[in-house]
Amino acid sequence: MKMSRKWMIGVVVVAVAMAGAGCGKKVSEDLAEETVEEGLGADEVVELQLDSDAAPVESEEGAIDVQVGAGAQIPANFPKDVYVPAQANVLSAITMPDGVNLSLQSAESLSAVLEQYVEEMRKQGWAADVTMETVESAMYSYAKGERRAHVVLRTDEGGTTIQIAIGKED
Repeated sequence: MKMSRKWMIGVVVVAVAMAGAGCGKKVSEDLAEETVEEGLGADEVVELQLDSDAAPVESEEGAIDVQVGAGAQIPANFPKDVYVPAQANVLSAITMPDGVNLSLQSAESLSAVLEQYVEEMRKQGWAADVTMETVESAMYSYAKGERRAHVVLRTDEGGTTIQIAIGKED
């Protein structure tokens, strides 16, 4: 399975639906199921139970593990050559057969986190091939061999929100 934009958008919607599962759980489950089914393809049928902080999903492609909330952790298969700020809190982690999506919160400023990413990803052999920066956000797309790493940083009240999506080249 290659990482597509459609799939990554679906993954983010699933995480948001899970985070709001406390209110209107059935609506959140239906939305999440439809989104994952769309991302996996028309032949896939997905059943989610959003009564906890984790929601495993089975597909023909393999297992997908979704974690949100206080129990979310950096997945064991998260690439060691992708920078993660040491003091960042994990908000959500989604593991797919050929990719990982991680959402983090850092107390540091956007500029400090961005500076760390630029330096650390370079040190690990990643090449930034697409970049975009604004006053309140930054997006860097990195390539290394057949892998891609997309890093999106956004300023928020508590510091910086970090979204990392890693997968194979489209």
